[in-house]
Amino acid sequence: MNKKWFSFIPNAFIFVNHQCKIKFANDDALKLCKYDSEEISNMPINKLLPDRSIQDNLWIEMLKREKKIDNWITTISSKNKQAVPILLSGSIDETKDKVNGFHFFLQEITPLSEHIKAFEVKEEKYLELLNALPNIIYKIDENGYFTFLNKAIIQLNYTPEELIGKHFNTIIHTDDYHKVSRDYVLPEYEGKKTGQQRAPKLFDERRGYHRRTEGLELRFLKKGEIESESKPIEMHGEVIAWAEVSASGFYNKSRDVNGSVGIINDITSRKKRDILLKKLFTAVEQSPVAILIIDDKWNVEYVNQQFMTITKVPLSNIIGENIKELFIESLYESDFKEMYEAVFMRKIWMKEISFKYKDKEVWLYLASNPIISKDKKLSNYIITVVDITDRKKMENEVIKQKENAQKANKAKTQFLANMSHELRTPLNGIIGFTELLLDEISNEDHMEMLDIIQNCGSRLLYLINDLLE
Repeated sequence: MNKKWFSFIPNAFIFVNHQCKIKFANDDALKLCKYDSEEISNMPINKLLPDRSIQDNLWIEMLKREKKIDNWITTISSKNKQAVPILLSGSIDETKDKVNGFHFFLQEITPLSEHIKAFEVKEEKYLELLNALPNIIYKIDENGYFTFLNKAIIQLNYTPEELIGKHFNTIIHTDDYHKVSRDYVLPEYEGKKTGQQRAPKLFDERRGYHRRTEGLELRFLKKGEIESESKPIEMHGEVIAWAEVSASGFYNKSRDVNGSVGIINDITSRKKRDILLKKLFTAVEQSPVAILIIDDKWNVEYVNQQFMTITKVPLSNIIGENIKELFIESLYESDFKEMYEAVFMRKIWMKEISFKYKDKEVWLYLASNPIISKDKKLSNYIITVVDITDRKKMENEVIKQKENAQKANKAKTQFLANMSHELRTPLNGIIGFTELLLDEISNEDHMEMLDIIQNCGSRLLYLINDLLE
Protein backbone atom coordinates (compact mmCIF):
# COMPACT_ATOMS: atom_id res chain seq x y z
CA MET A 1 0.00 0.00 0.00
CA ASN A 2 1.40 3.40 -0.97
CA LYS A 3 0.91 5.48 2.20
CA LYS A 4 2.20 8.63 0.49
CA TRP A 5 -0.50 8.37 -2.20
CA PHE A 6 -3.32 7.92 0.39
CA SER A 7 -2.02 10.97 2.28
CA PHE A 8 -3.37 13.19 -0.51
CA ILE A 9 -6.92 11.74 -0.43
CA PRO A 10 -9.31 14.65 0.43
CA ASN A 11 -11.36 12.48 2.80
CA ALA A 12 -10.29 10.70 5.96
CA PHE A 13 -8.75 7.32 5.12
CA ILE A 14 -7.83 4.33 7.29
CA PHE A 15 -6.21 1.07 6.31
CA VAL A 16 -6.94 -1.97 8.50
CA ASN A 17 -4.99 -5.23 8.14
CA HIS A 18 -6.51 -8.69 8.00
CA GLN A 19 -6.24 -8.87 11.81
CA CYS A 20 -8.58 -5.85 12.05
CA LYS A 21 -5.87 -3.52 13.37
CA ILE A 22 -5.27 -0.03 12.07
CA LYS A 23 -2.04 0.20 10.10
CA PHE A 24 -2.41 3.65 8.54
CA ALA A 25 -4.52 6.76 8.94
CA ASN A 26 -4.05 9.92 6.85
CA ASP A 27 -4.00 13.41 8.33
CA ASP A 28 -7.75 13.99 7.83
CA ALA A 29 -8.48 10.74 9.69
CA LEU A 30 -6.13 11.70 12.55
CA LYS A 31 -7.77 15.12 12.76
CA LEU A 32 -11.21 13.56 12.82
CA CYS A 33 -10.27 11.02 15.50
CA LYS A 34 -8.12 13.41 17.62
CA TYR A 35 -5.36 10.79 17.76
CA ASP A 36 -1.76 11.08 16.51
CA SER A 37 -0.24 8.48 14.20
CA GLU A 38 1.56 6.60 17.01
CA GLU A 39 -1.60 6.38 19.16
CA ILE A 40 -3.75 5.02 16.38
CA SER A 41 -1.20 2.58 14.97
CA ASN A 42 -2.19 -1.07 15.71
CA MET A 43 -5.40 0.09 17.42
CA PRO A 44 -8.22 -2.46 17.00
CA ILE A 45 -10.75 -1.00 14.56
CA ASN A 46 -13.68 -1.81 16.85
CA LYS A 47 -12.23 0.62 19.42
CA LEU A 48 -12.45 3.44 16.93
CA LEU A 49 -15.76 2.27 15.43
CA PRO A 50 -17.95 1.03 18.29
CA ASP A 51 -20.85 0.24 15.95
CA ARG A 52 -22.53 -3.09 16.83
CA SER A 53 -21.89 -4.43 13.33
CA ILE A 54 -18.23 -3.56 13.69
CA GLN A 55 -18.07 -5.08 17.17
CA ASP A 56 -19.56 -8.35 15.90
CA ASN A 57 -17.36 -8.38 12.80
CA LEU A 58 -20.46 -8.46 10.58
CA TRP A 59 -18.81 -5.86 8.37
CA ILE A 60 -15.96 -8.24 7.61
CA GLU A 61 -18.36 -10.90 6.38
CA MET A 62 -20.16 -8.29 4.32
CA LEU A 63 -16.92 -7.02 2.78
CA LYS A 64 -15.84 -10.54 1.93
CA ARG A 65 -19.21 -11.21 0.29
CA GLU A 66 -20.00 -7.84 -1.33
CA LYS A 67 -16.39 -6.61 -1.70
CA LYS A 68 -17.47 -3.13 -0.54
CA ILE A 69 -19.79 -1.15 1.72
CA ASP A 70 -21.24 2.24 0.80
CA ASN A 71 -22.27 5.12 3.03
CA TRP A 72 -22.98 3.41 6.30
CA ILE A 73 -24.23 5.96 8.80
CA THR A 74 -22.36 5.29 12.02
CA THR A 75 -20.12 7.04 14.58
CA ILE A 76 -16.45 6.97 15.54
CA SER A 77 -15.22 7.25 19.12
CA SER A 78 -12.64 10.06 19.20
CA LYS A 79 -9.83 10.34 21.72
CA ASN A 80 -11.94 12.57 23.95
CA LYS A 81 -14.70 9.87 23.89
CA GLN A 82 -16.95 12.07 21.76
CA ALA A 83 -19.16 10.25 19.26
CA VAL A 84 -18.66 11.80 15.85
CA PRO A 85 -21.30 10.93 13.16
CA ILE A 86 -19.76 9.79 9.86
CA LEU A 87 -20.53 8.17 6.53
CA LEU A 88 -18.43 5.00 6.27
CA SER A 89 -17.46 3.39 2.97
CA GLY A 90 -15.02 0.55 2.52
CA SER A 91 -13.52 -1.99 0.20
CA ILE A 92 -11.47 -5.15 0.53
CA ASP A 93 -7.77 -5.33 -0.29
CA GLU A 94 -7.02 -8.80 -1.58
CA THR A 95 -4.63 -10.57 -3.97
CA LYS A 96 -5.26 -14.06 -5.37
CA ASP A 97 -8.09 -14.68 -2.89
CA LYS A 98 -5.87 -13.58 -0.01
CA VAL A 99 -7.27 -10.84 2.21
CA ASN A 100 -4.56 -8.26 2.90
CA GLY A 101 -6.79 -5.79 4.69
CA PHE A 102 -9.55 -3.24 4.32
CA HIS A 103 -9.71 0.36 3.05
CA PHE A 104 -12.05 2.71 4.90
CA PHE A 105 -13.14 6.22 3.89
CA LEU A 106 -14.70 8.37 6.60
CA GLN A 107 -16.74 11.52 5.97
CA GLU A 108 -17.87 13.65 8.90
CA ILE A 109 -21.59 14.42 8.70
CA THR A 110 -22.13 16.38 11.93
CA PRO A 111 -24.17 19.14 10.18
CA LEU A 112 -26.09 16.52 8.22
CA SER A 113 -26.58 14.54 11.41
CA GLU A 114 -28.20 17.55 13.03
CA HIS A 115 -30.59 17.77 10.09
CA ILE A 116 -31.23 14.05 10.38
CA LYS A 117 -31.92 14.40 14.09
CA ALA A 118 -34.32 17.28 13.39
CA PHE A 119 -36.00 15.17 10.74
CA GLU A 120 -36.16 12.22 13.14
CA VAL A 121 -37.82 14.46 15.74
CA LYS A 122 -40.38 15.58 13.16
CA GLU A 123 -40.84 12.00 12.01
CA GLU A 124 -41.31 10.88 15.61
CA LYS A 125 -43.97 13.56 16.17
CA TYR A 126 -45.61 12.58 12.90
CA LEU A 127 -45.66 8.93 13.99
CA GLU A 128 -47.06 9.94 17.38
CA LEU A 129 -49.85 11.77 15.56
CA LEU A 130 -50.56 8.78 13.30
CA ASN A 131 -50.53 6.38 16.24
CA ALA A 132 -52.93 8.61 18.16
CA LEU A 133 -55.54 8.34 15.41
CA PRO A 134 -58.42 5.93 16.11
CA ASN A 135 -58.48 4.77 12.47
CA ILE A 136 -56.05 2.25 11.02
CA ILE A 137 -53.53 3.88 8.64
CA TYR A 138 -51.69 1.58 6.25
CA LYS A 139 -49.22 1.67 3.39
CA ILE A 140 -48.56 -1.24 1.09
CA ASP A 141 -45.98 -1.60 -1.67
CA GLU A 142 -46.83 -2.22 -5.31
CA ASN A 143 -47.05 -5.97 -4.61
CA GLY A 144 -49.55 -5.56 -1.77
CA TYR A 145 -47.20 -6.06 1.20
CA PHE A 146 -47.50 -3.84 4.26
CA THR A 147 -44.69 -1.32 4.73
CA PHE A 148 -46.41 0.74 7.43
CA LEU A 149 -49.27 0.38 9.92
CA ASN A 150 -50.13 2.62 12.84
CA LYS A 151 -50.91 1.26 16.28
CA ALA A 152 -54.66 1.33 15.65
CA ILE A 153 -54.17 -2.08 13.99
CA ILE A 154 -54.48 -3.43 17.54
CA GLN A 155 -58.24 -3.30 16.85
CA LEU A 156 -57.67 -6.50 14.86
CA ASN A 157 -55.50 -7.95 17.66
CA TYR A 158 -52.26 -7.34 15.70
CA THR A 159 -49.23 -5.17 16.35
CA PRO A 160 -47.72 -3.27 13.41
CA GLU A 161 -44.57 -5.40 13.64
CA GLU A 162 -46.56 -8.60 13.12
CA LEU A 163 -47.96 -7.44 9.78
CA ILE A 164 -45.09 -5.43 8.27
CA GLY A 165 -43.83 -7.44 5.30
CA LYS A 166 -47.01 -9.53 5.06
CA HIS A 167 -49.60 -9.35 2.28
CA PHE A 168 -52.81 -7.45 2.95
CA ASN A 169 -54.86 -10.60 2.31
CA THR A 170 -53.66 -11.71 5.77
CA ILE A 171 -56.34 -9.58 7.43
CA ILE A 172 -59.13 -9.58 4.83
CA HIS A 173 -61.94 -12.12 4.88
CA THR A 174 -61.42 -14.80 2.24
CA ASP A 175 -64.76 -14.14 0.57
CA ASP A 176 -63.99 -10.40 0.25
CA TYR A 177 -60.35 -10.47 -0.87
CA HIS A 178 -61.11 -11.36 -4.51
CA LYS A 179 -63.61 -8.49 -4.67
CA VAL A 180 -61.14 -5.75 -3.62
CA SER A 181 -57.77 -6.86 -5.02
CA ARG A 182 -56.40 -5.36 -8.26
CA ASP A 183 -55.16 -8.75 -9.44
CA TYR A 184 -58.68 -10.19 -9.48
CA VAL A 185 -60.92 -7.18 -10.11
CA LEU A 186 -59.19 -5.20 -12.88
CA PRO A 187 -59.13 -8.03 -15.49
CA GLU A 188 -62.94 -7.99 -15.40
CA TYR A 189 -62.92 -4.29 -16.40
CA GLU A 190 -60.35 -4.54 -19.16
CA GLY A 191 -61.49 -2.58 -22.19
CA LYS A 192 -64.52 -1.14 -20.36
CA LYS A 193 -65.23 2.51 -19.64
CA THR A 194 -66.55 2.90 -16.12
CA GLY A 195 -66.22 6.52 -15.10
CA GLN A 196 -65.75 7.52 -11.49
CA GLN A 197 -69.20 6.39 -10.36
CA ARG A 198 -68.92 2.82 -11.63
CA ALA A 199 -65.19 2.34 -11.13
CA PRO A 200 -64.25 -0.63 -8.92
CA LYS A 201 -63.28 0.00 -5.31
CA LEU A 202 -59.89 -1.45 -4.40
CA PHE A 203 -57.91 -1.98 -1.22
CA ASP A 204 -54.64 -1.69 -3.21
CA GLU A 205 -55.82 1.39 -5.11
CA ARG A 206 -53.32 2.94 -7.54
CA ARG A 207 -55.35 5.92 -8.72
CA GLY A 208 -54.56 9.36 -7.33
CA TYR A 209 -56.37 11.34 -4.65
CA HIS A 210 -59.10 12.74 -6.90
CA ARG A 211 -60.04 9.26 -8.19
CA ARG A 212 -59.41 7.41 -4.96
CA THR A 213 -61.45 4.56 -3.52
CA GLU A 214 -63.95 5.70 -0.89
CA GLY A 215 -66.58 3.91 1.18
CA LEU A 216 -65.29 0.40 0.45
CA GLU A 217 -67.00 -1.87 2.99
CA LEU A 218 -65.46 -5.26 3.65
CA ARG A 219 -64.84 -7.75 6.40
CA PHE A 220 -61.55 -8.13 8.28
CA LEU A 221 -60.35 -11.18 10.17
CA LYS A 222 -59.11 -10.64 13.68
CA LYS A 223 -55.94 -12.37 14.83
CA GLY A 224 -56.72 -15.74 16.38
CA GLU A 225 -59.99 -16.14 14.47
CA ILE A 226 -59.43 -18.85 11.85
CA GLU A 227 -62.14 -19.84 9.43
CA SER A 228 -62.55 -23.55 8.70
CA GLU A 229 -65.25 -26.01 7.68
CA SER A 230 -65.83 -26.95 11.30
CA LYS A 231 -65.93 -23.32 12.45
CA PRO A 232 -67.48 -21.01 9.85
CA ILE A 233 -67.11 -17.27 10.19
CA GLU A 234 -70.31 -15.68 11.52
CA MET A 235 -71.35 -12.13 12.24
CA HIS A 236 -71.98 -12.50 15.96
CA GLY A 237 -69.35 -13.07 18.64
CA GLU A 238 -66.83 -10.49 17.37
CA VAL A 239 -65.38 -13.12 15.01
CA ILE A 240 -64.97 -10.60 12.22
CA ALA A 241 -64.79 -6.85 12.04
CA TRP A 242 -66.53 -4.72 9.43
CA ALA A 243 -64.58 -1.72 8.17
CA GLU A 244 -64.84 1.07 5.63
CA VAL A 245 -61.72 1.70 3.56
CA SER A 246 -60.53 4.80 1.71
CA ALA A 247 -57.39 4.34 -0.39
CA SER A 248 -55.33 6.02 -3.11
CA GLY A 249 -52.10 5.46 -4.98
CA PHE A 250 -48.77 6.54 -3.44
CA TYR A 251 -46.27 8.14 -5.84
CA ASN A 252 -42.67 9.30 -5.47
CA LYS A 253 -41.31 12.63 -6.74
CA SER A 254 -40.83 11.16 -10.20
CA ARG A 255 -44.52 10.23 -10.26
CA ASP A 256 -43.68 6.54 -10.26
CA VAL A 257 -46.13 4.38 -8.35
CA ASN A 258 -44.80 3.32 -4.98
CA GLY A 259 -47.78 1.36 -3.65
CA SER A 260 -50.98 2.43 -1.94
CA VAL A 261 -51.97 4.26 1.23
CA GLY A 262 -55.30 4.03 2.98
CA ILE A 263 -57.45 4.50 6.04
CA ILE A 264 -59.47 1.70 7.63
CA ASN A 265 -62.41 2.87 9.73
CA ASP A 266 -63.99 0.25 12.02
CA ILE A 267 -67.75 0.21 11.34
CA THR A 268 -68.54 -3.09 13.09
CA SER A 269 -70.95 -1.49 15.55
CA ARG A 270 -72.63 0.53 12.80
CA LYS A 271 -72.85 -2.51 10.56
CA LYS A 272 -74.42 -4.58 13.33
CA ARG A 273 -76.92 -1.79 13.96
CA ASP A 274 -77.66 -1.61 10.23
CA ILE A 275 -78.17 -5.37 10.06
CA LEU A 276 -80.39 -5.29 13.15
CA LEU A 277 -82.39 -2.35 11.76
CA LYS A 278 -82.79 -4.18 8.47
CA LYS A 279 -84.10 -7.24 10.32
CA LEU A 280 -86.44 -5.08 12.39
CA PHE A 281 -87.70 -3.26 9.29
CA THR A 282 -88.29 -6.57 7.50
CA ALA A 283 -90.09 -7.92 10.56
CA VAL A 284 -92.31 -4.82 10.76
CA GLU A 285 -93.00 -4.86 7.01
CA GLN A 286 -93.97 -8.56 7.13
CA SER A 287 -95.83 -8.34 10.43
CA PRO A 288 -99.40 -9.71 10.44
CA VAL A 289 -100.26 -6.70 12.60
CA ALA A 290 -100.69 -3.33 10.88
CA ILE A 291 -98.39 -0.65 12.29
CA LEU A 292 -98.48 3.14 12.00
CA ILE A 293 -95.85 5.49 13.40
CA ILE A 294 -97.21 8.92 14.26
CA ASP A 295 -95.28 12.17 14.83
CA ASP A 296 -95.90 14.65 17.64
CA LYS A 297 -98.55 16.39 15.51
CA TRP A 298 -100.42 13.12 15.00
CA ASN A 299 -99.47 12.87 11.34
CA VAL A 300 -98.58 9.46 9.90
CA GLU A 301 -94.81 9.10 9.31
CA TYR A 302 -94.75 5.39 8.48
CA VAL A 303 -97.21 2.61 7.73
CA ASN A 304 -96.46 -1.02 6.92
CA GLN A 305 -97.96 -3.00 4.09
CA GLN A 306 -100.39 -4.87 6.32
CA PHE A 307 -102.45 -1.73 7.03
CA MET A 308 -102.99 -1.15 3.31
CA THR A 309 -103.81 -4.84 2.83
CA ILE A 310 -106.45 -4.73 5.56
CA THR A 311 -108.07 -1.38 4.75
CA LYS A 312 -107.38 -1.10 0.98
CA VAL A 313 -106.39 2.54 1.56
CA PRO A 314 -103.50 3.53 -0.82
CA LEU A 315 -100.18 4.71 0.61
CA SER A 316 -100.63 8.20 -0.87
CA ASN A 317 -103.74 8.66 1.28
CA ILE A 318 -101.93 7.65 4.48
CA ILE A 319 -98.41 9.14 4.70
CA GLY A 320 -98.60 12.69 6.06
CA GLU A 321 -102.30 12.31 6.86
CA ASN A 322 -103.54 13.25 10.31
CA ILE A 323 -105.04 10.23 12.06
CA LYS A 324 -108.11 12.30 12.87
CA GLU A 325 -108.82 12.51 9.15
CA LEU A 326 -107.83 8.89 8.60
CA PHE A 327 -110.29 7.59 11.19
CA ILE A 328 -112.86 10.39 10.99
CA GLU A 329 -115.74 8.03 10.16
CA SER A 330 -114.71 5.46 12.77
CA LEU A 331 -114.02 7.45 15.92
CA TYR A 332 -115.95 10.11 17.78
CA GLU A 333 -114.39 13.31 19.07
CA SER A 334 -114.55 11.83 22.56
CA ASP A 335 -112.52 8.82 21.34
CA PHE A 336 -109.73 11.06 20.06
CA LYS A 337 -109.75 12.97 23.33
CA GLU A 338 -109.36 9.74 25.27
CA MET A 339 -106.51 8.68 22.98
CA TYR A 340 -104.65 11.99 23.37
CA GLU A 341 -105.03 11.93 27.14
CA ALA A 342 -103.86 8.32 27.40
CA VAL A 343 -100.76 8.96 25.30
CA PHE A 344 -99.97 12.14 27.24
CA MET A 345 -100.18 10.10 30.45
CA ARG A 346 -97.95 7.49 28.75
CA LYS A 347 -100.64 4.86 28.88
CA ILE A 348 -101.96 2.47 26.27
CA TRP A 349 -105.28 3.36 24.64
CA MET A 350 -107.37 0.59 23.00
CA LYS A 351 -110.63 0.49 21.07
CA GLU A 352 -112.55 -1.64 18.58
CA ILE A 353 -113.88 0.29 15.60
CA SER A 354 -115.70 -0.24 12.32
CA PHE A 355 -113.54 1.20 9.52
CA LYS A 356 -115.01 2.06 6.11
CA TYR A 357 -113.19 2.96 2.91
CA LYS A 358 -115.29 3.22 -0.24
CA ASP A 359 -117.28 -0.05 -0.38
CA LYS A 360 -114.93 -1.85 2.02
CA GLU A 361 -115.82 -2.25 5.71
CA VAL A 362 -113.66 -3.99 8.28
CA TRP A 363 -113.57 -4.24 12.03
CA LEU A 364 -110.28 -3.10 13.60
CA TYR A 365 -108.71 -3.31 17.03
CA LEU A 366 -106.63 -0.16 17.67
CA ALA A 367 -103.94 0.20 20.34
CA SER A 368 -102.01 3.47 20.71
CA ASN A 369 -98.75 3.53 22.65
CA PRO A 370 -96.21 6.37 23.21
CA ILE A 371 -92.54 6.02 22.14
CA ILE A 372 -90.21 7.44 24.80
CA SER A 373 -86.79 8.82 23.76
CA LYS A 374 -83.55 8.41 25.75
CA ASP A 375 -84.10 11.80 27.37
CA LYS A 376 -87.50 10.57 28.63
CA LYS A 377 -89.47 12.71 26.18
CA LEU A 378 -92.35 11.67 23.95
CA SER A 379 -90.88 11.42 20.48
CA ASN A 380 -93.49 9.48 18.51
CA TYR A 381 -96.55 7.32 18.87
CA ILE A 382 -97.19 3.89 17.53
CA ILE A 383 -100.61 2.57 16.63
CA THR A 384 -101.03 -1.15 16.11
CA VAL A 385 -104.05 -2.30 14.12
CA VAL A 386 -105.42 -5.84 14.15
CA ASP A 387 -108.08 -7.02 11.72
CA ILE A 388 -110.86 -8.49 13.87
CA THR A 389 -113.48 -8.69 11.10
CA ASP A 390 -113.65 -12.49 11.23
CA ARG A 391 -113.87 -12.43 15.00
CA LYS A 392 -116.67 -9.87 14.84
CA LYS A 393 -118.54 -11.99 12.31
CA MET A 394 -118.19 -14.97 14.62
CA GLU A 395 -119.39 -12.90 17.57
CA ASN A 396 -122.38 -11.63 15.59
CA GLU A 397 -123.17 -15.18 14.50
CA VAL A 398 -122.99 -16.36 18.11
CA ILE A 399 -125.28 -13.51 19.19
CA LYS A 400 -127.71 -14.34 16.39
CA GLN A 401 -127.71 -18.02 17.31
CA LYS A 402 -128.19 -17.12 20.95
CA GLU A 403 -131.19 -14.91 20.08
CA ASN A 404 -132.66 -17.68 17.94
CA ALA A 405 -132.13 -20.15 20.77
CA GLN A 406 -133.81 -17.79 23.21
CA LYS A 407 -136.78 -17.41 20.85
CA ALA A 408 -137.02 -21.19 20.45
CA ASN A 409 -136.79 -21.69 24.18
CA LYS A 410 -139.53 -19.10 24.74
CA ALA A 411 -141.77 -20.84 22.17
CA LYS A 412 -141.11 -24.18 23.83
CA THR A 413 -141.97 -22.74 27.24
CA GLN A 414 -145.20 -21.27 25.89
CA PHE A 415 -146.06 -24.56 24.20
CA LEU A 416 -145.45 -26.53 27.38
CA ALA A 417 -147.49 -24.09 29.41
CA ASN A 418 -150.36 -24.43 26.94
CA MET A 419 -150.03 -28.20 26.87
CA SER A 420 -149.96 -28.33 30.65
CA HIS A 421 -153.23 -26.44 30.85
CA GLU A 422 -154.92 -28.42 28.07
CA LEU A 423 -153.96 -31.81 29.53
CA ARG A 424 -154.36 -31.15 33.24
CA THR A 425 -157.84 -29.57 33.02
CA PRO A 426 -159.69 -32.66 31.60
CA LEU A 427 -157.64 -35.04 33.77
CA ASN A 428 -158.47 -33.10 36.88
CA GLY A 429 -162.17 -33.24 35.83
CA ILE A 430 -162.02 -37.02 35.32
CA ILE A 431 -160.27 -37.61 38.64
CA GLY A 432 -162.62 -35.22 40.45
CA PHE A 433 -165.85 -36.75 39.12
CA THR A 434 -164.48 -40.22 39.83
CA GLU A 435 -164.07 -39.27 43.47
CA LEU A 436 -167.67 -37.95 43.53
CA LEU A 437 -169.03 -41.18 42.00
CA LEU A 438 -167.12 -43.26 44.57
CA ASP A 439 -169.03 -41.44 47.30
CA GLU A 440 -172.44 -42.08 45.63
CA ILE A 441 -172.11 -45.69 44.33
CA SER A 442 -172.32 -48.72 46.60
CA ASN A 443 -172.03 -51.46 43.96
CA GLU A 444 -168.71 -53.12 44.53
CA ASP A 445 -168.12 -53.93 40.86
CA HIS A 446 -168.78 -50.34 39.91
CA MET A 447 -166.58 -49.10 42.73
CA GLU A 448 -163.71 -51.32 41.57
CA MET A 449 -163.96 -49.90 38.06
CA LEU A 450 -164.04 -46.36 39.42
CA ASP A 451 -160.87 -47.10 41.48
CA ILE A 452 -159.12 -48.23 38.32
CA ILE A 453 -160.17 -45.04 36.51
CA GLN A 454 -159.02 -42.90 39.45
CA ASN A 455 -155.59 -44.67 39.74
CA CYS A 456 -154.95 -44.47 35.99
CA GLY A 457 -155.91 -40.81 35.95
CA SER A 458 -153.64 -40.03 38.92
CA ARG A 459 -150.67 -41.85 37.30
CA LEU A 460 -151.26 -40.01 34.04
CA LEU A 461 -151.41 -36.64 35.89
CA TYR A 462 -148.17 -37.47 37.71
CA LEU A 463 -146.47 -38.35 34.42
CA ILE A 464 -147.65 -35.12 32.78
CA ASN A 465 -146.43 -33.07 35.77
CA ASP A 466 -143.03 -34.81 35.58
CA LEU A 467 -142.67 -34.17 31.80
CA LEU A 468 -143.93 -30.63 31.69
CA GLU A 469 -142.26 -29.31 34.81
